[in-house]
Amino acid sequence: MSLYEECVKRAGGEDRVCENCKPIVKCYDTVFGVRAAGDKLEDRCYFSTLLAEAFSRSATCWHCGWVVLVASNTWMSDIAANVSSPDAQLTKIEINWQSISVYKDSRAVQGHPVIERIWLSYSAPWTGSEKKSISFSKCLDKPQNLSVATADGGLIVARNDSVEWASKEPYAGRIRPAKIDLQLLKNWKDNCIRDHGGTCDQTFTTHRASHLRFVDVLERRVIQAVPDEVTWTALSYCWGGPQEHALQASNLEEYQLPGALRDDMLPAGIVDAMTLVRALGERYIWIDSLCIVQDDDMDKLEFLPMMGTIYAHSVLTIVNAANDKVAMGMPGVSNPRRMQQVHQMKDFWMVEALDLPHQRWEGYLHGSTWNARGWTFQEGLLSPRCLIIGEAQTYWQCKVSSFCEDSCWENLPGKNIYRHYSGSEIISRLTDSREENWMDLYKDVLDAYAKRELTSETDRLGAVEAILDVLRRDDEEGYFWGMPRGHLEMALSWSSHVSRNTRRDCEAKYIGPGKQVRSAPFPTWSWLGWHGATPMPSVNRAVLGGRLGLKFYRILDGGVPEALVDGVPYAGPERDFTKKDYMTHSDMFDTIGYPRGLTHPSLDYSRQSVRRADIPESVLLSKQAPSALCFWTSTAVLDMKYEGWNGFHRCPLISLSHGDVSHCGAWENDESFKPNGRGKFIVIGTERVRMSHGGQVTVNLLLVDQDDNGLSYRRRLVTYTPEEVWDSFKNRRWELIFLA
Repeated sequence: MSLYEECVKRAGGEDRVCENCKPIVKCYDTVFGVRAAGDKLEDRCYFSTLLAEAFSRSATCWHCGWVVLVASNTWMSDIAANVSSPDAQLTKIEINWQSISVYKDSRAVQGHPVIERIWLSYSAPWTGSEKKSISFSKCLDKPQNLSVATADGGLIVARNDSVEWASKEPYAGRIRPAKIDLQLLKNWKDNCIRDHGGTCDQTFTTHRASHLRFVDVLERRVIQAVPDEVTWTALSYCWGGPQEHALQASNLEEYQLPGALRDDMLPAGIVDAMTLVRALGERYIWIDSLCIVQDDDMDKLEFLPMMGTIYAHSVLTIVNAANDKVAMGMPGVSNPRRMQQVHQMKDFWMVEALDLPHQRWEGYLHGSTWNARGWTFQEGLLSPRCLIIGEAQTYWQCKVSSFCEDSCWENLPGKNIYRHYSGSEIISRLTDSREENWMDLYKDVLDAYAKRELTSETDRLGAVEAILDVLRRDDEEGYFWGMPRGHLEMALSWSSHVSRNTRRDCEAKYIGPGKQVRSAPFPTWSWLGWHGATPMPSVNRAVLGGRLGLKFYRILDGGVPEALVDGVPYAGPERDFTKKDYMTHSDMFDTIGYPRGLTHPSLDYSRQSVRRADIPESVLLSKQAPSALCFWTSTAVLDMKYEGWNGFHRCPLISLSHGDVSHCGAWENDESFKPNGRGKFIVIGTERVRMSHGGQVTVNLLLVDQDDNGLSYRRRLVTYTPEEVWDSFKNRRWELIFLA
């Protein structure tokens, strides 16, 4: 007898439903399941009750009884342990909806079916209790097993009844085995390579490595190979602490011997990855801990910059998103997984869906540790195909399709990605040659990346360099310490919406002359120099922004200054600068945008070049020299006075004055910043603001500190300072700045 039949019998019939449950029971027929493209969305109702009240009504309402039994079966130990608690009467049961749609630009795309699942959640009021949930897919017929057991205990894909059934209900749920059906994974890979017309093989990067190390899963050893001569897979995972098995100078020769990589000396997560590679019909896998000599800085600096290329050119990447430690085995490979709940109702079935809890705009890996780590950001986005091992099921993600074990999505009409593991549109925008809002995409990449954590903050640039390289268009000049060379004036105006942003006080290593390992601190002028989110200007700022025509230099080894952008600096509207306009525009922007042909009295365009003789020896000898940004600009030392809170701009109200000229600009949000005294300010950009008042040209300022070596350091950004006010300060100077 099913739970439904048991509850109906106890309540006295199928029509015995309380007033609280009637709306949600109706939705099981009108909303639950698959809604065809164009179908009107019926009103979705929600269900909420206290567990104790549902239990008391279960004798007269079959749905209350069913909800109580599902909750008890799912969270029995939790409920039983706390049933005697005084707060037990406040335990709540809720039923909500989860919609799965084809999303683009954070909106559901019309013309595609929508999958509606129910989401049953349980929340207890006692201390330490977390809200828990379980979701169900609807099936009109009895859910089929994805795989069937063979005589020898193995699994084969159930290709007959299940495939025929899936063609009738292509979006329905199904029952996945406790152990992963490895043949299904190979089918996913083979079908992608055969049916997707090479779309998924189009790589984001053009760089190729001359040589790489790989793990040979057949001979169980580390080998060196020319990438053009082999195909390989890659592993993306969380280390979870020091790796005793890691490749080091002392075991490099040993690890290259056949049979050296034994199961008993490798973490379970890597053993399982090698099992998957063999099952997929591949031979080689790239694993960072075994393919980079971990105690050799030169080896790291040679291969870490290649990681984007390694993942982009792999056949597929195995993503271990289930574990935060590689020492743990992958669910479904070495460790069996729990079975799904299946419930037979009156005229349909419910089968448990196995996604982790997430909002519809989030990816299904939103809450995983893997999705919070720094290096995995580019590993996931750049890989042509991802085989994602989740806690409860395995997923397939390529550029054309997305599959999972618990749902029949392989036979869908058309090829659509119904969900991406990250919930982000960044991956499609990275490869879209029509992407116009270049600065918005750059901003979105940094916003997403800033939330991620790294074991070593010295890797903060290296772990995103490959993504930035993909962002770079053919006519772009590239990046300097993570900042776009061709858009530096606008990029320097990044601001922090987080109070008390702290410095990232560490250094990045690089290979200097003579193949010596050098290091330099992350600069304060780049987002790399700070912890926390550092939002870039939005596309609206790009439209309203302008170029003063500042000329920026860096200092090469040997003290030679090099211009970051060739030619005469451009002055005028920001959006007109590039050879191809990457920012959406229309005739309207000529009216509201930054004016053309402006002159800037405070700027001396006759003195912009930086020569070797202009750079003090103290700057050249400093550790900051490789990351210093050198440029001539207008500066002034001004009196600062804290005068309260600026409610309009939501920032400290701080006046800047000299002589009889005084002005309050817009500062970064930091309630603790209350300066009184003098400060040095430098001009780093310009934009047009207050369009409702006719538009006003302003300059963007940086408050800087200067050390005894002549190096300046960013403290705060100040915007909304009218250019005419800045021009009125009589103590302005045209000065060569070394911003470190």
